[in-house]
Amino acid sequence: MSSSARSRTTSDILVGIGLVLGGAAMAAYSATATRVSVVILAWALIGLGVAIGVLAYLKRAESNWWLRLGGGVLLVVLGVLSLTNPATTRFTLSVV
Repeated sequence: MSSSARSRTTSDILVGIGLVLGGAAMAAYSATATRVSVVILAWALIGLGVAIGVLAYLKRAESNWWLRLGGGVLLVVLGVLSLTNPATTRFTLSVV
C-alpha cells in the first residue's frame, strides 16, 4: 500500500453502513422522506430570507439595498407558502 493511501477506520465503516441504511430507509419510506425534505427546504428558505433581510437592513447605506430586501421578503413568502401547502410544493419540485 502506498504511503498516500489511507486505511479504513472504524468510523469510516460505520458512516458507510449508516449511509446505506439511511438510503434504504428513504427508499422504503419515500413519501415521508419527501415530506421531511419539503419542510427542511421551506424552513431554509425562511431562514435565508430573514438573513438576507437583516443584511439588507445593515447595508441600507448602499444605493440598491431595497433590492436585497425584496429578495429576502420573497424568500420568506416562498418558505411560508411551502410550509402551508406542502402538497403543491412537492408537485412543483417534482415537475421542475
